[in-house]
Amino acid sequence: MRLSGQAKAPSQATVMQPRSGAPGALLAAWAGALVASLLLLLLLAPSAPAITTGDGAWNWQNPLPQGNSLIQVTFVSARMGWALDVDGRVLRTTDGGAGWTATSTGVDYGLESLVFVDPLRGWAVGAYGAVVRTVDGGRSWTRCDVPTGVDLRDVAFADAQRGWAVGDAGIVLRTADGGLTWRSTYSTTTNALYSVTAVGPSNVWTVGDDGTVLHSSNGGTAWQWVDARTSVDLGFVQFVGVNDGWILTDEAELLHTTDDGLTWTSAREDPTATMSLDFVSPSLGWGVGWSGEIQRTTDGGDTWSDLTSGTEQMLNAVDFVDDLRGWTVGDRGVVAQTTNGGVTWTARGSGADVSLWALDVVDGNAAFAVGEPVEGEPGVFGPGLLRTADGGSHWSALPAGQTVMHGVDFADAVRGWAVGESGTILYSSNGGADWTTQASGVTVDLLAVQALDARVGWAVGKSGTVLSTGNGGVTWTRRALPTTVDFADVHFVDALNGWLVGGIYSAGADTWTSELWRTSNGGLSWSRAFEAPTFLAALDFGDPGHGWAVGGWGGSVIYRTTNGGDSWQRQTSATPSGLTAVEAIDASSCWAAGDGGAAIHTHDGGLVWWAESTGTSLDLRDVAFVDGQRGWLVGDGGAILRTTSGGVPGDATPPLTSALAKVTIKRGQPAALRYQVVDPDSVRVAVTIVVKKVGGAVKRRFVLGKQPTNGPLTYTFTCSLKRGTYRYRVLAQDPAGHLQTRAVAKRLIVL
Repeated sequence: MRLSGQAKAPSQATVMQPRSGAPGALLAAWAGALVASLLLLLLLAPSAPAITTGDGAWNWQNPLPQGNSLIQVTFVSARMGWALDVDGRVLRTTDGGAGWTATSTGVDYGLESLVFVDPLRGWAVGAYGAVVRTVDGGRSWTRCDVPTGVDLRDVAFADAQRGWAVGDAGIVLRTADGGLTWRSTYSTTTNALYSVTAVGPSNVWTVGDDGTVLHSSNGGTAWQWVDARTSVDLGFVQFVGVNDGWILTDEAELLHTTDDGLTWTSAREDPTATMSLDFVSPSLGWGVGWSGEIQRTTDGGDTWSDLTSGTEQMLNAVDFVDDLRGWTVGDRGVVAQTTNGGVTWTARGSGADVSLWALDVVDGNAAFAVGEPVEGEPGVFGPGLLRTADGGSHWSALPAGQTVMHGVDFADAVRGWAVGESGTILYSSNGGADWTTQASGVTVDLLAVQALDARVGWAVGKSGTVLSTGNGGVTWTRRALPTTVDFADVHFVDALNGWLVGGIYSAGADTWTSELWRTSNGGLSWSRAFEAPTFLAALDFGDPGHGWAVGGWGGSVIYRTTNGGDSWQRQTSATPSGLTAVEAIDASSCWAAGDGGAAIHTHDGGLVWWAESTGTSLDLRDVAFVDGQRGWLVGDGGAILRTTSGGVPGDATPPLTSALAKVTIKRGQPAALRYQVVDPDSVRVAVTIVVKKVGGAVKRRFVLGKQPTNGPLTYTFTCSLKRGTYRYRVLAQDPAGHLQTRAVAKRLIVL
């Protein structure tokens, strides 16, 4: 709760970011896999329902209630509270944290602080001067105009009208009308300010770099320096009442005042849990921090006792509404609650820092995912291998040992293979209930596998490794190819025609070179079909003639073939992120996923790619669809996301297109074709203008790509058409794949 004199979380919580570096299973294996140290809670409890992302297209299935790291939490009562995630979304609970719903604030680049003064009114601030407010309890948010573009670090309100925001370069903003308008006030410093707290409408404190402590006794109109006898950076300040206050330094030293800031003294014992502090009285407070640390003080911060949180994830924020009831949030979506002053904590979700590398969806119900195992839990297996039998409503860990697994594929709902590090091949004949190890004959990491049927399978991996079996894995045979690339994916379109993709990294040049290999005789022989001067991580075909290969090293790369791989053309991606997975639904429709939560799709063979919000910035490692509507994404942090709407927000209305005016033009002169696309559900659509001879064939086709909707537009071209009468017509496709239902044409007369 962030009311006058009440507790607040620090605005500079250090949040563990998704791992960076080489994309996909290949690069992760090359870089060395990170292994988790915490058991992922895989059986999903009714008390932690899935959270839908802000646009409603993708639902969290694991972890629950969601998997984004949470950096702040605030409650105004025992039941009503909010949490802020690392991507700028706000989670809201009305039942004390048992269930949560997520809303988008419209800011997706680093909100840092959140405050509510009652069940309806709240504010959040962040990078580039972002300030948003809500008057309906966080169901919707409105962007506020502020007189700065610098990063804002913290916000505090004394009541529903009077508030303050602080940030870089000594910026202090204040409002007296609930955030409708903000004005800048002279703070007397250019040092960054990280934390602000208000004790009533007049008494305001803020702290920042180089020991900066500022105090205002007139609501922030004027500020005075306060000597706290330190020169280190200060990240947190809180007052409980007028006299008692605390400052936390970046060196974990706790300063305490009992005389309204006139003097500050160091605590006899500094807390070790210093990501966030919260005091509810001059004597009682809590701290949270690294590895699930929780501490409590009953003497105003002089001494601290350790408590058990039940998690090893970093905890970023804590908030108590009274002496007994409090909440803490942290990395990978961890939420924990106490009702006895912190003596015991109840976890409201899972949050193991693991990675899922691959996914196989057998049908609409059965699916398997593989990744890193849990280390240090005797007798516990997973999440090296997960299974669902109900479309992902429940995921369970399978006994697959303690090996990092990189690939999985099932021939049907019961028989399939999983492959992983050090040449590991596992086989199941009963839907994953039991697994047997098969001899691969190699010790290199295997990165992908494909089951053509229950007996025929292919596995690929590092150093040009290609293995095949024709007897259900009783024996695996190595296929010799004249290459040393690390093969990252394998895809057969039928029993005879197959493809491999892999790359090799040059450390000296810091570059990748990738190769596509093909076979047309069931793998008896292979030939190099295509080379690319970049990293390619995955490939897939919608039919024998149409396929995609994706990747990226420092950017997004897409290649497309329309002739069975005889040639490949580069396409324009809808994301700058590296891509690690691709799923071709048919010859025209395809999805790709990758770093930073990127997910893109096309409905027209890749002429236009659309980026969709997945609700997370975690790196995504694989994507799978069973049809055009039902699909899954998996990735870092144990992330499993599902869509039943084709991965796009609700869009029931196809576009309507109209050519707006007859055009008469002389041959060789510029011709301006005016048109409009009406679509209430889409901001932009893919547009093509077709010019036909009246009663004849198409003479020109102008592919315009993404164009705005619901307003008149003009396309101009130099007319080289022969003299005569033509008609021009506008075609459109929205991100959901809907084609126009009406296309009004107009005449084009060439003199």
